[in-house]
Amino acid sequence: MTCHPDNTRLKCHHCDKSFGHKKNLKRHLRCHTGVGVYVCSVCGKTFTHKRNLTTHTRTHTGEKPYSCSVCNTHFSHDSALTRHMRRHTGEKPFGCSVCGQRFSQSAHLTRHRRIHSGEKPFSCSVCGQRFAENAYLVRHTRTHTGEKPFMCSVCGQRFTENAGLIKHTRIHTGEKPFTCSVCTTSFRYRFQLVRHMRTHTDYGSEEDLPPGQQQWYSREEKREAEPPTEADGDHCGGSPADKLLAPLSDSEHTTSHSPDTDDDDDEDSTADMTCHPDNTRLKCHHCDKSFGHKKNLKRHLRCHTGVGVYVCSVCGKTFTHKRNLTTHTRTHTGEKPYSCSVCNTHFSHDSALTRHMRRHTGEKPFGCSVCGQRFSQSAHLTRHRRIHSGEKPFSCSVCGQRFAENAYLVRHTRTHTGEKPFMCSVCGQRFTENAGLIKHTRIHTGEKPFTCSVCTTSFRYRFQLVRHMRTHTD
Repeated sequence: MTCHPDNTRLKCHHCDKSFGHKKNLKRHLRCHTGVGVYVCSVCGKTFTHKRNLTTHTRTHTGEKPYSCSVCNTHFSHDSALTRHMRRHTGEKPFGCSVCGQRFSQSAHLTRHRRIHSGEKPFSCSVCGQRFAENAYLVRHTRTHTGEKPFMCSVCGQRFTENAGLIKHTRIHTGEKPFTCSVCTTSFRYRFQLVRHMRTHTDYGSEEDLPPGQQQWYSREEKREAEPPTEADGDHCGGSPADKLLAPLSDSEHTTSHSPDTDDDDDEDSTADMTCHPDNTRLKCHHCDKSFGHKKNLKRHLRCHTGVGVYVCSVCGKTFTHKRNLTTHTRTHTGEKPYSCSVCNTHFSHDSALTRHMRRHTGEKPFGCSVCGQRFSQSAHLTRHRRIHSGEKPFSCSVCGQRFAENAYLVRHTRTHTGEKPFMCSVCGQRFTENAGLIKHTRIHTGEKPFTCSVCTTSFRYRFQLVRHMRTHTD
């Protein structure tokens, strides 16, 4: 423990640091050698400094010795408390030397500086495009891989970004978080509110959508259409959404249509509307369906050719049936003509309302023929049946392992690619699963959702509560 004067300080041969004690130099060298002396007995993680292990073990024990004197939130490390206190004091010690903007954390200042310097340190290995933040690169990479790691738990639709999933979820929950301050009308998306506000400031402008032309469909046409979904179904009666109905142009290899006409350009043709008896019905050469009218066969063939006649003027999505486009446009206009008589929640499609009503009635029309368990949606029954059949239709292209659900396959694939699409906005740590990020976030928020029913002690993780309960029973 002999202290060396400045001119004889012990220097590190790997960097420019120097130390007054040999013990401190030895400890420092571990940072370069990567040899961990202190090992966590729970997860096996190694640390070069004992104090780091002490701090780490608190993630297992749930211990939070540092508490905020203002709101009593507890933290496992003093630096976390220091950052938290700035929320109360408003302190922003890190300032930009260019524009003067200040930040509460140095990491935020580092990202901000790239706005001025134009630095983009993260580059795509496929196309070479560069980004200022790693999160932007991860998101961009999915345009090459086609990966959509964020899946809707209700309908199974997948998204490349979590923000897209959050917005989509509002279709199922009926949530409308954006409210007009003038007339209190609520909207699902911010852009809908912005557009709506113009009706108060510039009434009578083109933003006031005119009523649409009514559309009528026969029962036969409804029966021959694709099965309706939340964003794909029949619609009768005009609506403001009709303004957004835009047909493809001739340059897109389809016949142009007006929103005021029906699906086919030759709908008035007598030949197309001639009804054929059963023995001369028009058959589809792609499947076993047959039709009494040539018009209906033409419409049906679009399902096989993939050529969309009706195009959404907002997002460019195409549809083979005009009524499907009408339903789709409601995702842009926010129109929800179907309302629940119990809780007044509104929906854009009648099938969504039907599914929702089962929450109130408790109806579960889909039953398992093996164990009798019932479900409110057919998709849930389909997944459940695989428990009995052992079917695993989703296989890994790398190792061949099979899975009962696509979501399990996506999660497994990351063990091969090493991708971690879920990033903590506070410290930047990344995770392969959203569940891992949610658990990790509690370190920063101090949340302890698991409470002992005996002594009311709270814990960050469920396994901590389970282990704690044994102190009462044994």
